[in-house]
Amino acid sequence: MNFISAYKTDGKAKLEFFLVDSDENILYEFPDFLGNTWAFYDMSAVSFKDVNNDGLKDIIVIAEYITGVGENGATPFNVAGIYFQKDNEFIELPELDNELNDNSKNQTIDMIIKYLKGREIKLE
Repeated sequence: MNFISAYKTDGKAKLEFFLVDSDENILYEFPDFLGNTWAFYDMSAVSFKDVNNDGLKDIIVIAEYITGVGENGATPFNVAGIYFQKDNEFIELPELDNELNDNSKNQTIDMIIKYLKGREIKLE
């Protein structure tokens, strides 16, 4: 099984993630990424780590987006999100993703890991 990222353009560039088999058949489509509110610009980082210490690999994503409007509309900014593995799916915790981004803890994977270290993260 492989994790792939892709983007499509239907008015604005949108980032998408999939798990595919060796024949590139889609086995799983991830929930919409938080950053897709804006226009996707570039992928910065992807890491597979057990963020919540449950023994399962979670996926941390950092991508760059632009607003496309205003004086700084073409200036890229980071958006981070975490997909937590739970049973046979991956879930997001929007409040946690927003906290990472609102507090500018979205620049590197290490920054995210350090920020969340020792925290109890409950999956609903």
